[in-house]
Amino acid sequence: MKYDPDKFLNNVVVSLDIEDRKEMNEDFMKSLNQLQEQGKVLEKVDCLLCGSSKREILLTCDDNTQLCMCTDCGLFYSNTRPTKEALAILSKYYLPSVITDADIQRRQARDKLEGFETELALINQDVENKKGLLLDVGVACGDFLFYAREEGWKVCGTELSILCMHVANEIFKIPVFYGELHELNIEEKTFDVVTMRHVAEHFRNPLVEFKKAHTILKDGGLLLVTTPYFAHDVKDLKRNHMLPLHIVDYSPKTIRAFMEKAGFDIIYFAAEDVHNMTVLARKISG
Repeated sequence: MKYDPDKFLNNVVVSLDIEDRKEMNEDFMKSLNQLQEQGKVLEKVDCLLCGSSKREILLTCDDNTQLCMCTDCGLFYSNTRPTKEALAILSKYYLPSVITDADIQRRQARDKLEGFETELALINQDVENKKGLLLDVGVACGDFLFYAREEGWKVCGTELSILCMHVANEIFKIPVFYGELHELNIEEKTFDVVTMRHVAEHFRNPLVEFKKAHTILKDGGLLLVTTPYFAHDVKDLKRNHMLPLHIVDYSPKTIRAFMEKAGFDIIYFAAEDVHNMTVLARKISG
């Protein structure tokens, strides 16, 4: 089966009928209401980079969720994050939305494929065609891994949505681990490449996840991170920050600090698109 971005997402949702979705929504609301009654939906946090409690509040939402800037290290973050229990419920039945307009669908599919090509070209350029084992964190339905496998990589991934896992496993035959990366029992020095494509902004504890990537990468292995980039302009950040789903918004300064703390050396950095940042980093051994 050749990767066809025009058809990929349509194939994702055909196996779920209306009754399935109704039961899922009922289960979702029941579980979320139980957590709300227990006061376990959101929890307060200090800076996720340096641990400081000193912050400037930039934006307050109706639910009192606040976008802050750490006045010690400059990290932009939400001072509340979903609890572990809430994250499991919020993620459990997630599926990417499907665009029905054919022209928009084709354009988005084309953009997505261009992104895959660019990301893999960046990785391939460094590994010199020695394609090995690649782990994608937060695979969604597995389209990036499907494409990477077509290009010669051995692939697997992680995911928090059981629906996305089902699609990746059953339809596209991609092995996927369930859970947050740091929780998974993966042997040290297993992977040649770890990719985190537009998931790092959702991490409950980014440094823990980056350090886990370091642990499971082989010596000299690569970590690719792509993430939204609004932190160059506070007004832009306020308009685009998705509280509380985006727990962290990175700047060039803070993503470099995270990489250094986690044991990586950045070998490629780009923030040319004002709403996107790409980092390729190599594991520092020892």
